[in-house]
Amino acid sequence: MTIDNNKVITEQIKTMNAQKGPVSKELLEYYKETQKVQKQILETIKETQKTVPEIAAQTKIASEIVLWHLTAMKKYGKVEPILAKSGYLKYVAMHTEAKA
Repeated sequence: MTIDNNKVITEQIKTMNAQKGPVSKELLEYYKETQKVQKQILETIKETQKTVPEIAAQTKIASEIVLWHLTAMKKYGKVEPILAKSGYLKYVAMHTEAKA
């Protein structure tokens, strides 16, 4: 995310806080944890394709949680599923442009 995007988001958050009140601590913690888990998963599949069990073993995150996050990240174009000979889907991180 660029600095300009950060400024826009900051202003949007200020406007929302003024209208609806601040975001709860619980929701902020959930968001932080979600981002942390997704970052771990993306780092694992950045260079090589891996199945859900392989990702789960490497990250020490339960396979059902890994699958949940992969499904969400697929929806937003962060990962790409690839059919493997083993019958499992393999996942690879989508390459994005470098961020300033």
